[in-house]
Formats: sequence, C-alpha cells, structure tokens
Amino acid sequence: MFTSESLINRITGALAKLESYLKLNSRQNLNSPAVLAEDFCARLLNLL
Repeated sequence: MFTSESLINRITGALAKLESYLKLNSRQNLNSPAVLAEDFCARLLNLL
C-alpha cells in the first residue's frame, strides 16, 4: 500500500524521466514519441 507522499514521489520521478526518455528513443528511432507518451500516460493513470 502506498502513502500519498510515496505516490507523489513516484509520480514526480516518472514525470521527470519523461522528456529524456522520449528524446532518447526518438533519436534512436525506436518508437514514435506519441506512442511512448501514450504508454507513459497509461502507466501514470494506473498509479493514480
């Protein structure tokens, strides 16, 4: 079970990684940024 503080910390950490994750994968042409962002948002909403 998560406390609200630990959940906020996990969400903040995930948001902080999003920009570099998208830039790295799009530079390597692994996935389109839209697909990566959609996956990220789905995981974020599941946390909430």
